[in-house]
Amino acid sequence: MLSRKRRLISPTSLLVTMLCAVVAFGMSVLYRDYAVKAAVPLIFLIGLIPVVHLSGRMASLVVAIIAGFIFAACLFEPYGSLAIRGAADRIEMLVFAVAALGVIHFSPIPEGRRKPTART
Repeated sequence: MLSRKRRLISPTSLLVTMLCAVVAFGMSVLYRDYAVKAAVPLIFLIGLIPVVHLSGRMASLVVAIIAGFIFAACLFEPYGSLAIRGAADRIEMLVFAVAALGVIHFSPIPEGRRKPTART
């Protein structure tokens, strides 16, 4: 149990989480007025795959949750609120959440990060 907590608050995980939050915020602010706005959360999913490999599944789950809040507050109207006005935008955030969980669950974990299994 302690090793899982240590992995979650390791310097690498914290650095990756902060970097991903800055990237999500930057993408939200830069692309909110363009037609590509609808694809920003899905583009962010591509960056979530290396996070799973570098920091593990728990840190990537934290990154996905933080990015979801940032996208809700900064990418979709009304800006600055977690409420999302448009139905299409709400569906897009739901697709982002489900796809992020799928990416986190189905991404393979490198050999060095796997838990040792007991052989019988």
